Amino acid sequence: MHMSSKAPSTDSDIVVSTSHGDVTLKREDAAPIYYKPKGEGKTGFALVPYKDGEQIANYVLFEASMDKAKVSWENYDRLTKDERTIYMAHLKAIEERKLTYKDPFTGYTVFTVSHHLYRGSCCGNGCRHCPYKLENAKDDVKKKRAWNGAFYV
Repeated sequence: MHMSSKAPSTDSDIVVSTSHGDVTLKREDAAPIYYKPKGEGKTGFALVPYKDGEQIANYVLFEASMDKAKVSWENYDRLTKDERTIYMAHLKAIEERKLTYKDPFTGYTVFTVSHHLYRGSCCGNGCRHCPYKLENAKDDVKKKRAWNGAFYV
């Protein structure tokens, strides 16, 4: 980054005037050199090795999963005690970058939103944490599921 108004600039440079003079951001300096653009239609989601051969979400997938798991206070406040327990189990699994968690009531293994995002599309099974609004599920599956503000019940 150049801090002088005397620095030569090109059409692709951005020049911002400040009280300390002009600041020029050169296009080639605009992103860290380690950054590789994802490309059209690519998410950057990947799995990375963890303990004992387990695969967990990479940081890009983790961030997207945390974003999808956000629940407003109004929605959280409306959840039942059991739904809050499930929500917190899911959130803990996402924070640990896990792809599954154990349902605290049934003991069944449940896919996290991270798993679904990594998969890339709705599988049509009416999954609890589907981030794709059950878009590939049949109508009878959709009718059996309701969004409670945090997940499908």
